[in-house]
Amino acid sequence: MSVYTHISETEFAELLSHYDLGQLESYEGIKAGITNTNYFLTTRTDTQNLQQFVFTVFEEDSAADLSYFLQLKAFLRARGIRCPMPMADRNGQFLRTLHDKPVAIVEKLSGRTVEAISEHHCKIIGKALAKLHVTAKDFSLRRTNNRGSAWRRATYEKLANKLRAEDQQLLKKHIEELESINFSELPQSVVHCDLFWDNVLFYNEGENTQLGGLIDFYYACDDYCLYDIAIVANDWCTDQQGNIIETKLAALLQAYHAERPFTDAENTHWHNMLKMAALRFWLSRLQDKLFPKAGELTFIKDPDEVKRVLLNHVQHPTPELYDLL
Repeated sequence: MSVYTHISETEFAELLSHYDLGQLESYEGIKAGITNTNYFLTTRTDTQNLQQFVFTVFEEDSAADLSYFLQLKAFLRARGIRCPMPMADRNGQFLRTLHDKPVAIVEKLSGRTVEAISEHHCKIIGKALAKLHVTAKDFSLRRTNNRGSAWRRATYEKLANKLRAEDQQLLKKHIEELESINFSELPQSVVHCDLFWDNVLFYNEGENTQLGGLIDFYYACDDYCLYDIAIVANDWCTDQQGNIIETKLAALLQAYHAERPFTDAENTHWHNMLKMAALRFWLSRLQDKLFPKAGELTFIKDPDEVKRVLLNHVQHPTPELYDLL
């Protein structure tokens, strides 16, 4: 959601001529985020109503992956999952091309991100994530996780000679440890794979807080449901030192379990999956920091945040799932 590809007013106006979304009113680059170029678009309809959308230039994804992501969002939205609906052009297509890159326009959901995460937020996202996993099992398209075991190994090899010896050893140890574990008994579905606090919108405050929606599905794939939960737990339920806040974690897990009960295999592999989730984002943030992309507005998250989470899981194992339900 940084701006790597600049789009001019003329280009936006020409693009919108292929849609029934109104005339261009304004546009603004979105600074937060990592991988793609994003803008807020505001249009004015013939009846003078203003509409807001999010426009994305996909900097890395293939057309096949993008078809998967956009069709997934349309599938989920049609079944009551709060996520942005892709906008089709007059030919019924979600994707177009600009600057020789695929682009899309999606609905801008109401609500805002919330940095001060409460137990109530954790309950809301636990329930929403379980409903997503249950609903998405019926999605017919398939996509493997391109940031799985092979990616972890390849990224480590790319980064290793730029890292301190202690970080090299820590990464290598846990990559090898996770490669030796058989996770095949874990339940699978389509997973979001990037559901950090800044990819969820809320509205209202306190106990009246409600879910605005889940955004940024561009890492979605088929994988373990537990992996998705671990990603959320590591981000939503930890403090600045990487320590688990058990009251928040319990709120998350109990809300999820009420919608999709955990299995014995998930209880067994909970600690391993928390480490896997932390390892994945430590590697990707190191890659973004050490091999940055050029752009107008760029935003790189701190790799040490998730390194601290991984170290905490190693030094202070989190209680088993069943102990928190």
